Amino acid sequence: MKKQLFLIGLLLLSPLLSLSQYDILVWADEFNYTGLPDSTKWSYDDGGHGWGNQELQYYTNKRLENARVENGKLIIEARKEAYEGNDYTSARLVSRDKGDWAYGRIEVRAKLPAGTGTWPAIWMLPTEWIYGSGDWPDVGEIDIMEHVGHEEGYIHGTIHTHDFNHMDGTQQGDKIFIGDAVDTFHVYSIEWTENKIEWYVDNTKYFTFNNNGDGWSAWPFDHPFHLIMNIAIGGTWGGAEGVDDSIFPQKMEVDYVRVYKTNNQLGELIDGPSELVPSAASVKFSPKILNGTNYQWTVPNDANITGQDTSGNLSVNWGCQGGEVILSTELNENTYTDTLSVAKKDIRIQGDYFWNNESTSLNFFLDSMHSTNYQWTVPDGSTIVSGQGTNSLVVNWGQSTDTVKVHIENACLSKNYSRKVLSPNKQYPYPDPFSPHQIPGSIISVHYDYGGEGVAYHDLESTNQGNGIRQENGVDTEYKEPEGNVGWFEENEWLEYTIQVNETTYVNANFRVASLGGGGPLQVSINGKTKLNNIEIPNTNGWDKFITHDMGIFKVTPEDTIMRVEALGSGSNLGTMNFEEVEVTGIPETKEINKINIFPNPFHSHLNIQSKNKMSSLELWNIQGTKLKDIKFSTGTHNYRMNTSGLPQGVFLIKIKILNNQVINKRIIKI
Repeated sequence: MKKQLFLIGLLLLSPLLSLSQYDILVWADEFNYTGLPDSTKWSYDDGGHGWGNQELQYYTNKRLENARVENGKLIIEARKEAYEGNDYTSARLVSRDKGDWAYGRIEVRAKLPAGTGTWPAIWMLPTEWIYGSGDWPDVGEIDIMEHVGHEEGYIHGTIHTHDFNHMDGTQQGDKIFIGDAVDTFHVYSIEWTENKIEWYVDNTKYFTFNNNGDGWSAWPFDHPFHLIMNIAIGGTWGGAEGVDDSIFPQKMEVDYVRVYKTNNQLGELIDGPSELVPSAASVKFSPKILNGTNYQWTVPNDANITGQDTSGNLSVNWGCQGGEVILSTELNENTYTDTLSVAKKDIRIQGDYFWNNESTSLNFFLDSMHSTNYQWTVPDGSTIVSGQGTNSLVVNWGQSTDTVKVHIENACLSKNYSRKVLSPNKQYPYPDPFSPHQIPGSIISVHYDYGGEGVAYHDLESTNQGNGIRQENGVDTEYKEPEGNVGWFEENEWLEYTIQVNETTYVNANFRVASLGGGGPLQVSINGKTKLNNIEIPNTNGWDKFITHDMGIFKVTPEDTIMRVEALGSGSNLGTMNFEEVEVTGIPETKEINKINIFPNPFHSHLNIQSKNKMSSLELWNIQGTKLKDIKFSTGTHNYRMNTSGLPQGVFLIKIKILNNQVINKRIIKI
């Protein structure tokens, strides 16, 4: 019989809601602690580059002067002070990857800063930027509350999408006057369903945006978004009448943040790991319904429940196999039940991958296991500093490529495990040196190989000039793309990536790029052989205005191991690189594919096709297999502009025939 534990709890956190069906609390921060904001719920966006709005502040990271919790309130404070080249500081808290929701009621009780030049906001961005160009405004934005100090009391609620944005004069939003917004706490909220988003202040609705059914360009709000809270200073809107320096410091005080769902919006009920090693120790499972009244947990027979707190959070010493964790809870006379399937996880030594030139100590660890004996072995010449007999080891390693080993014994297993420690002066894939990047697939540009200058990359500067990851290296990295980007890609600089290709195929390379005035060209080579050459990067009207650029098509084989991206000219930023498998027919195996540029894609009324070699014909097919266009070029052409205004929205296939009988198939999308 499966083991069960019951908890009878109190109904928590039940303020008046505008609509009673939003009664299931799924995420909250009550700020009932002191110090920095809870790191399990909040991260920071930092930097002082203007944030696309000519803002004047520098957003700091984990700095109490700008973001702290005291007296039961979150304080976001803007200050007049010189910092990292800016004249003001502030904070921008984000719940990204820690609180992400599609649909529900998101509410924040806050008191706003005052004074000309302040621009506080409570708003949301998508956690995955998946629509259109993959950039703003195509990906969508929900502004729950914006307020500018030179229009004190006017609360704005707005959305931004491809179809509806201020750049095109189509922005959708409204405002409401709250005379004491800077003196008194008010609840700012949205209620978000598949069909509409409604804006409220203190449960008074003042704006509704409806899903008009036109797809992502009008309604990209069908997948998880995260919350952002900040005070900007100045900028195109906040600074429209200047900044009054006499007002500082200014604070936005937040009493709480709460997220509710309705019955039909509720998904999985259990937060917890989906895989565990045998005998995993002190495993935490938590209910996603935070205001239930009766939590009943069931775990597999060979697992032991070691505790449960008053909020229903469960602690378990796991057994030997996978199994099911079941939760049942009650709320408002309804019973909610869910099952989480937990798979068996492979045991793996984790920790430092490389010995280091400074001969400092290395750290190795395993997932924690209960009632377990650990016996570590290190090479001759290395010394265990601490941790023998535990799951975490510190070793004075030295400078040798060798193997760390451990013997694990418990009720589930008696087995040896090992892992090689590598040289820091050789080239390996990043972030896991034992896992090459897969092609077809995607490669994040800042995930260039380990190995350092002259081995895995070449950069004209010896230090990272950006604020992104891998500050120890010379490659300039930034956070202008959600997963990071390489900035200031200058002539003769290059990056290398260890790749793995499982079978011979053709791939279409689409790179996320940005440039002010145009940049490049870029070159892509594999194992020293040029695949794409002299690919110009278009002007995107800003270093942070990334687009998806079609780089071209080339063949890859299982023999391919190292890909190099090199700047033949300056002036471009590089984001994620996507390599999509494509069907290409009629090409001798020994020849490279002809370079084809098709743009824009997605397209509206026209489509441009450019070919290095002359095209003899092209065909346009819909996905149902009907040929829509069949165009012949009697003497061949390098360029063709197709009128597509009569086509419906959707996915199409274009087939291009070159004079040498090569045929290229390319998927295109009309929006």
